[in-house]
Amino acid sequence: MSGGHTSGLAVDADGSFHPTWTDNRTGIAQLWSASLSVGGTVAKHGSAELAELEDVSKSVTLKLGEIRFDRAAGTLSLRPGSRTSRGTPCRVRSRSA
Repeated sequence: MSGGHTSGLAVDADGSFHPTWTDNRTGIAQLWSASLSVGGTVAKHGSAELAELEDVSKSVTLKLGEIRFDRAAGTLSLRPGSRTSRGTPCRVRSRSA
């Protein structure tokens, strides 16, 4: 058994997460676990400013206009022109990877 791979994840009533994994750091393959809690607030669509907006992701096509890549700076600039299938403007949330 190779160790270190998560074999399960549970959550309890207070919102704590309990991952389990196998590990042989003791020389014997054993099941390990830890209790994890996450702080912060929950917001619909990931932020308070987007919470009241309607999720139209299934009816949106994002078409990119001008695309610029600056290899020296390591930046990619996009000029989006997004519209819903009904032709109305929409707000796009972008996240860095």
